[in-house]
Amino acid sequence: MPLRPVPAADAVLVSKAIAILERHHPRHLNPLIPQFTPQAASSLLLQAQSHKPVALKFIDWARPHPFFNTNLNPICISLHILTNFNLYKTAHSLAEGIIVNSNDPKGLALFSELKDSYHACNSTSGVFDLIVKALSL
Repeated sequence: MPLRPVPAADAVLVSKAIAILERHHPRHLNPLIPQFTPQAASSLLLQAQSHKPVALKFIDWARPHPFFNTNLNPICISLHILTNFNLYKTAHSLAEGIIVNSNDPKGLALFSELKDSYHACNSTSGVFDLIVKALSL
């Protein structure tokens, strides 16, 4: 799915969440869980992709939540970010989890979403290599 404009409510949520992550432990985001959508998570990740501490705190906090782990868009943006930060083991673990738990054993939807989010994340081809490795296990 191509990246879409962020609704105003999501923009406010993203700004608030980034401010919290810059100053506090991610657990302070817990009251915001009901407001998070996959699109809001994707927007936060895109905005935080060059701010490593914020991006990593958010990915770590968001991984178990349905708004994150049931939608390929925030997952793929996270894979791009983790790869850009050279955190290959973490990215590989995330990719394996998605592949194992999906109805897409060849990873076609995953590759498509990675391709769609590639330029917005200033990514490298390493993210595709990572997926090929995860699929071959």
